[in-house]
Amino acid sequence: MLVAPRHASYNPRMNVREAKDFLVDQAAQQAAIDGIPLSDLEKRMMYFTEWDDSGGDPIALNDEFEAKYDTAQYEKKISRLMDRAYRRIKTESQDKVRSWNDAFEVLRKGDHYILMLAHQSGSSLITKNWPTYVLAGFTMAGFATLIHFVFGSGRNRRHGEPAPIDRYIASPGPAVQHALQILFLILVVLAIFPQLFFKVLDWCKLIFSNKSARK
Repeated sequence: MLVAPRHASYNPRMNVREAKDFLVDQAAQQAAIDGIPLSDLEKRMMYFTEWDDSGGDPIALNDEFEAKYDTAQYEKKISRLMDRAYRRIKTESQDKVRSWNDAFEVLRKGDHYILMLAHQSGSSLITKNWPTYVLAGFTMAGFATLIHFVFGSGRNRRHGEPAPIDRYIASPGPAVQHALQILFLILVVLAIFPQLFFKVLDWCKLIFSNKSARK
């Protein structure tokens, strides 16, 4: 299921309940199209979250569900329905595609069972955010090239050979080398977990806005 990456300042057009309503409705429509039975309990289970602040009882819901259904089979069934539902709406309406992306953008901020159901699909939410990961890959490759230019390869260091940069400027001091190594590690972490970048960006914006408000 393709979910377009969003800018950190992006504000989805729906809340958590509306997001789940939309996704459950699309799964139910797909079940009807495919002629697959989908009970009320199965639909209610798609709303499941361990921290339910809507007044429901998630423990009771889970116990009721497990008494009647096999969890592994259910997850496979819903995953396939959601995958086919997304393929369908891509041919129906761009507005529905935007609503689908909005729904997952909202739900990513919490711990919701429906996210795990979506990840069961062969085309999961995260792996389909390919532009983010391509950019992260280029960033890592570029910085790795820079590190090699500044420090040289392991073979160069073992044989006491100068790094490529030494041909043009003096070798950086130990402090600069350590700083660049730390920066490289930070970029590796951000490349593996690109969503951290947006969280850090939000945090910096929050600090800046608070300082501006105090002035």
